[in-house]
Amino acid sequence: MGQQEFIPGLELNRRFYFEAVRPILNKHFPSLSHTAAYIGTGSDVLGFDTPMSTDHDWSPTVIIFLRDEDLHYAENIKEVMSYNLPHLFYGYPTNSVQASDESLGTNKTSHLISISIFFLSH
Repeated sequence: MGQQEFIPGLELNRRFYFEAVRPILNKHFPSLSHTAAYIGTGSDVLGFDTPMSTDHDWSPTVIIFLRDEDLHYAENIKEVMSYNLPHLFYGYPTNSVQASDESLGTNKTSHLISISIFFLSH
């Protein structure tokens, strides 16, 4: 990966949702109710990330929360995301493996989970 301007994780993931993920959801699943967040244990979640943070597990990501009754859309959403998300977003890979054929759906999809499952498991 070449040198690019450092974008803190919270900002990178906010942009990823609003500029890449949400437009795809709106186009392919226009009536789907959802919410999104970036939740985890990394320094970037807490706002303590630095350019050095990009040397490990650094990529744009988001968790998409669906209603329990909409979880049946999860596999379709993953497939649509895999074919429509860019391989790079602001210079950062959206997947650890680059596709040799741009038509292959290999991009990392956003994590999908129902709100109730999330809170029951945490």
